[in-house]
Amino acid sequence: MESELVKIMKIRAGVLAGIRDFFSSKGYIEADVPLLTPAVIPEAAIELFSARQVTPWGTSRDLFLLPSPEYYLKQLIAGGSGNIFSISRSFRNSEQSGRQHNPEFSMLEWYTMGADYMQSISTAEAMIDNLIASGRVANIQPEAAARVAPPFERISMTEAFSRWADFDLSGHCTGRLSAEEELRQLHELAARFGLSPSADSSWEELFNLVFVHQIEPSLPEEKAVVIYNYPAGIPALAKPAAEPGRLERWELYSGGTELANCYSEETGYERVRSFFDDESAAKKAALVAVKSDYDWCNMYRKGFPECSGTALGLDRLMMLLSGSRSLGGVILFPLSDTIADL
Repeated sequence: MESELVKIMKIRAGVLAGIRDFFSSKGYIEADVPLLTPAVIPEAAIELFSARQVTPWGTSRDLFLLPSPEYYLKQLIAGGSGNIFSISRSFRNSEQSGRQHNPEFSMLEWYTMGADYMQSISTAEAMIDNLIASGRVANIQPEAAARVAPPFERISMTEAFSRWADFDLSGHCTGRLSAEEELRQLHELAARFGLSPSADSSWEELFNLVFVHQIEPSLPEEKAVVIYNYPAGIPALAKPAAEPGRLERWELYSGGTELANCYSEETGYERVRSFFDDESAAKKAALVAVKSDYDWCNMYRKGFPECSGTALGLDRLMMLLSGSRSLGGVILFPLSDTIADL
């Protein structure tokens, strides 16, 4: 009789093989990129793991485990790689291990040249549809798979706040309201839902408080939903959208679980540099100090290709397809289990 570990191994092998088949058949090149780097793209909302490289014959230095392969993949794109994808390990610190979180996780990230964020929805739909229909995924549960199967419902962030929070978000991040008025409105909204917002909470903190505790739990569980056009008040290396105060960004949810994040990638040097300045300043309060790689920004001076990038949590996709109740059902040796056994 197969052990649970062997069953998990077969689920993972089928999903990974199916994904590689899909992207390779579409002409994408797979990139096997490093996990360690001496400097990073600064992201205030993400805490990193640090490591120490000890060199007895030279100078030792601090390194960081990457939260995604973006840092290296964009360097390959700038070098002319064309359509590209990567299946890699990623790491996020200061997050509680649980049903949907593990400090080490698997990520699929792909970039399509000449595409925008809305076109990338179609690629995600085709990839998941192909994966479900391929028969390669062991122990796939039809009812569970139906919850992530295309077509995805598309809902703008403004519509989501209107539908599930009875709140007009349309004027926020547009300049039509003062910063003070935006804060007041979001503070009152959070208080209405009993979320006890702090008096000195930022716009981003208040937005996330309402989104996580009111919008996310209200999303349909029986089908996959794309929430698109995120407010510009949430920092991201994404292009501005046609809708005022919004970015060309979407996130995919299924069964109440966040599954993927996509941008029309920013290509302008000045906006990328401004993002680095703002996020580097915010990272001064981080639990793990990092070094921002400003040299990385310079590749945008030469003209970065127009493209769209999508990052998808593979462990969560496997959890959804197999009907598992937690990531522990699809991860070999989850860290939370190894800690419990010590």
